[in-house]
Amino acid sequence: MRRRRLVLALLACAVALALPVLLGAPQASSPGAASPVSGEAAGEEAAPTVLGGDGPLALPDAAEGVVEVSPGVSAQVSGYESDLPLEEEARRCLERYRNEGDCVVSRSGYLDLLGGTWGCVMQGDGWAEVLLVSEAPDGAGSEVVVWRMDAADAADALAGG
Repeated sequence: MRRRRLVLALLACAVALALPVLLGAPQASSPGAASPVSGEAAGEEAAPTVLGGDGPLALPDAAEGVVEVSPGVSAQVSGYESDLPLEEEARRCLERYRNEGDCVVSRSGYLDLLGGTWGCVMQGDGWAEVLLVSEAPDGAGSEVVVWRMDAADAADALAGG
């Protein structure tokens, strides 16, 4: 329960940082492009995707699909578990974003004093993703959760629609 509250608090902070990015200047990608990490396109109701895999995985301590990140604002959420340590998995995720070439890192860094959770906010043209990579509870591997928001959804929510 504490972990879920921590993740939700981190998500709320990341969303607060991402909203100005979402409503800011466009970047090089298209709003409907698939996420390099989650594999989902904006507006799709697809199941979470496993990197390098071919099927959905349940999210650790989180919900799948669409979640409300603040009143009236929703985000696609997906995630997976990895055998790689936190640092290697974070590097692999950033390399996937770099290989897509359609986004920039808006914010990144460790989110706790012990280095057990790393996160970043990625910005593309009309979308933003919040990526969290956490050390697995047993210390073997890592867990990844990605929240994706697009500008149209955020603008609708801010306009009251």
